[in-house]
Amino acid sequence: MKFIRHLPLFLVGCSLFLSSCNKNTPAEASIFAGNNQETPLGAQQTSPLQVRVTNNKGEPLEDIEVSFEVVIGSGQLENDTYEARSKTNSYGVAQMYWTFGRENRSQKVRAEVEGLNGPALEFFGQPAYFEDSRDNQLYLLTEMGGQIWMGENLRYQANASLVNPDFPATLYGRVYTWSAANSACPAGFHLPSRSEWDNLVQSLPYDEGGAARLLKANSGWLLSNNGVDRLGFKVFPAGDYLTAQGEFRGLSEYGIFWTSDPEGTQNAYYKILDYDDENIRGASYSQSNFAACRCVQD
Repeated sequence: MKFIRHLPLFLVGCSLFLSSCNKNTPAEASIFAGNNQETPLGAQQTSPLQVRVTNNKGEPLEDIEVSFEVVIGSGQLENDTYEARSKTNSYGVAQMYWTFGRENRSQKVRAEVEGLNGPALEFFGQPAYFEDSRDNQLYLLTEMGGQIWMGENLRYQANASLVNPDFPATLYGRVYTWSAANSACPAGFHLPSRSEWDNLVQSLPYDEGGAARLLKANSGWLLSNNGVDRLGFKVFPAGDYLTAQGEFRGLSEYGIFWTSDPEGTQNAYYKILDYDDENIRGASYSQSNFAACRCVQD
């Protein structure tokens, strides 16, 4: 009888013990912030991926390990890895920064909480585009040399700009006189200088086929000397237009881009990618000629 009288107390004590154990055990995890961000190719996302972990009372749990893994895309996590771990803080939140891959598609990072059964959490990221309010054209954005560039040739129909009738502007863009190119970029962007182009080139990773191969589009180049477009820059061989001769030239052979730097009063500097050259070269010619335009964020 004595044992029976104390049995309820024992059960209560056991229940309290189990509750005490469970309060430090993960019961639920959720995405707290950072999902579905739009990010330029190759750039670190503005906000970190954040996972919140709670116990069975909904209280935040500290010092719980959360593993993150890139499962779609070539992006990387902190310390340039595809897998990384982080522990929750006093608010129950673990976070991880994600540098977006250079594939022009939706990408994914999976997050799993140590000691918690159930499906993993999935963070998605989307490529960032800029919409030009002047004509509603969309331009893919890509990080190059620490700056945000348009990954496509400008298509804005400015004065003193032309379209090669043999190819659509959606791929090859328009060509501009140097003066027009200097004012054609939308608000928040500008025509890059020679030094900005040089910084871009110097930032390129090594490639056995040469730096130009990384930037060239994977189609359209003479003799199938196409690039691999690994960085989301997609240079098509749009050629140029010589005002004195009144003709387009170089289609499929090269892409020429104005810089903002003049040379004297009549010429200006440009950068060129040629079908038979692994390097990205620079030279100058008449400001009255027409060449392509890339824009870089201010």
